[in-house]
Amino acid sequence: MSTLTLPKDFLIGDSTNSGKFTLNQLDAPNQLIYTLSLNSPPENRITPTFVTTLLEVLDVVEHSIPHSAVLVSTSSIVKFYSNGFLLEAVGMDVCPQFPTYWHKLLIRLLTLPIPTVAYMNGHTFAAGFMLAMFHDYRVMSPSRCWCCLNEIDLGMELHPSICAIFRAKLEARTYRTVILEGKRFTALEAHQSGIVDAVGDMPEVMKLVRERNLIGKGSKNVYGLLRDEMHRETIALLEKYPKYTGLQRDDNEKEGLPRWSKL
Repeated sequence: MSTLTLPKDFLIGDSTNSGKFTLNQLDAPNQLIYTLSLNSPPENRITPTFVTTLLEVLDVVEHSIPHSAVLVSTSSIVKFYSNGFLLEAVGMDVCPQFPTYWHKLLIRLLTLPIPTVAYMNGHTFAAGFMLAMFHDYRVMSPSRCWCCLNEIDLGMELHPSICAIFRAKLEARTYRTVILEGKRFTALEAHQSGIVDAVGDMPEVMKLVRERNLIGKGSKNVYGLLRDEMHRETIALLEKYPKYTGLQRDDNEKEGLPRWSKL
């Protein structure tokens, strides 16, 4: 296993704790599977520096590894793939630029020139679930894991692009359950509902890559273009409402309007 040089560690919120990403090339037969490990203790919460550093990491991915490779994101923290936003770090009063950073990251995932797999080896909630859904494939560990979009219980709206990506990837009844019920899915339930493509750990990730012949799919330099076209509605919504995440509070709700409608 070899490790690529990545941007420096990042601070988590306003604390003195730091997180980091690690990009490794697996000891696979053809050496074209790379794992991107997320490590933002204690729960892989998403912060402004998490997002901006991850954008830099994806620059390394795009320009330093072969386009015939596959990228697998996972977590170095056993319990969590990601527990969503660190709310005190991403509010508009704290970091008004955060929505722009976040949307750039989501667009980048949809336009990377290689296949992406989210290996959800821990709980995957809220924005962490969104992050996983912006990958091409998902594999979920059968132990210690739930995935959930719990904005309905938190009293938060969803950016139109988030609804669009879930709508594009899920069957209608599952989409309703995810958005309007905030159901916590086990790995088996997520697989039965079509949220994830396989249940298991890293051997199942490698099996998925092998059985779907993902290695080499990006070598013709059209993979990202085709994915871009598949999700052009989602990308257009991210670009149309760049200043909104669902965290804002304003007077729109008094008028019966979604908060993003005036942005």
